[in-house]
Amino acid sequence: MKCKECGKILKQLSFRHLKYCCGLLPYEYKKKYPNEELYDDDIKQKCSFKLDKNPRWKNGISKAKRKCLKCNNIITIRGITGLCTRCTKIGEKNPFFGKKHTLKSLKKMKGWKRPAGKGHHWFGVKRTREQNTKMSKIMKERWKNSSAKYKEKICKHLLKLTNNQLLHKQTRIEKWVEDFLISKNTAFECNKLMYNKFFVDFILKNGLIIETFGDYWHCNPNIYKNSNDYNNMQVCQMKKDALRLAYLKKCGHNVLIIWEHDIKEKPLKVKEIIEANICK
Repeated sequence: MKCKECGKILKQLSFRHLKYCCGLLPYEYKKKYPNEELYDDDIKQKCSFKLDKNPRWKNGISKAKRKCLKCNNIITIRGITGLCTRCTKIGEKNPFFGKKHTLKSLKKMKGWKRPAGKGHHWFGVKRTREQNTKMSKIMKERWKNSSAKYKEKICKHLLKLTNNQLLHKQTRIEKWVEDFLISKNTAFECNKLMYNKFFVDFILKNGLIIETFGDYWHCNPNIYKNSNDYNNMQVCQMKKDALRLAYLKKCGHNVLIIWEHDIKEKPLKVKEIIEANICK
């Protein structure tokens, strides 16, 4: 078969060939030339043969259920000794048996760290805007074409990761509110996942949600009065907050927002407001 981009005759138009030939991915090449195939008929036939009919069949080595004579772990059929790699290197059979590390090598092992900063191969390298847009397009298409099961699995995994991060990273204002709620013997849940969409700082038994907002990150309107002073991050966060609060109110929750500035300047007043909302 012939490559339409460079004119070379090949058996298979692999990812590597297309990358160095024209910079296209296999699915992009297929879009550009819908009538062209990526594999030769000979390769297609070889791939379609099952088990022993396939010329690359290895007598089921990878699926052989042979067990190690010592530890009963499953091993491949190729092993001559009948032992797994771990058991073959125990005691005198281990090449390091009877030897010790020198002080120099121990220091080297202790002081070894993953290369960071200038030593890292990605240090100072930045992707171009074209590369970023190309990557985002590819990922968006992948997400569209993926199944609902896969999407649900990924969403659950991401929510689990964010939950773990939130548990270990508690802000000062969150700690302040938590201590006050504990002092009032109020039942609450911290960093609760709501409707499989987002996390809230605190939710009480009566359905009240308490959100603690930092002045800079959430853009306190009493401090940042001029909209021209907002940066891109603050604008993005304000949009997210507005959508989140609107959704929670739609679901029938009362939301109490506590600002960092109020906790610092008027802590007693904030306590009174929280106490009044708890009693409702």
